[in-house]
Amino acid sequence: MSLRLVTGFEVPDDFPQQPFDSILTHVGSQRQEDSLFHYTGSWNAIAYRFMSCATSSETFTDSVRVAGTAPPLPERFKQEVALFDFFINGLAVIDSFFYGLYWIGSMVDTNKFPILSGELLRDIQVVKTVEKYMARFPSSSLITAFGRLGHGSSSKDWKNTREYKEWKTVRNILAHRAAYGRALNLGSELGDVWRVGNIQLNDQLTSSRRQWLASTLTDLMGGAEGFVRSTL
Repeated sequence: MSLRLVTGFEVPDDFPQQPFDSILTHVGSQRQEDSLFHYTGSWNAIAYRFMSCATSSETFTDSVRVAGTAPPLPERFKQEVALFDFFINGLAVIDSFFYGLYWIGSMVDTNKFPILSGELLRDIQVVKTVEKYMARFPSSSLITAFGRLGHGSSSKDWKNTREYKEWKTVRNILAHRAAYGRALNLGSELGDVWRVGNIQLNDQLTSSRRQWLASTLTDLMGGAEGFVRSTL
């Protein structure tokens, strides 16, 4: 089943459509041109990346169920591409959300969330944005939602949750290092293992992590919706 957003995108039914649309409609009425330009780009990216992540998850799951965890080429290549796309796009959903959240903050307080351009845009990062919101809006409903990713009062003592840490680790390995192989323990209770992060290799590998991504994004969007309604 798919849902249609106000942007015209059709997304899977585990995407948080209602708060996504609500925030987009509310923020879209603002008149800060620079902030709005970056915000709308980030919201587009969230929908695109989530759709790509979901498609990759379904591709990998279907392949494993039909061909198993050690298929020959070209099916093995198909699985590897699906895993790469899944983790790259999935983490990009989180990154894009916090990029957009930074620009929402700039619509309220440009001292705390200054208008940036060029290479300085690289400074807009998840934990740095969390830190700014915790300092500027400590009673916001967003603060609780941030706990889905980690805990800490500043970037110096921030600790990622197990799920978020794993996603970042796997993405970094795939994007910057290598495509490690698979440890096949045929007939063993250990099961097969994907050597990228030493993750259990089965038809639940991506679908279980997609559930975490969808529920995390839902909580973040819910917190953001409350924030924009009460602050903007």
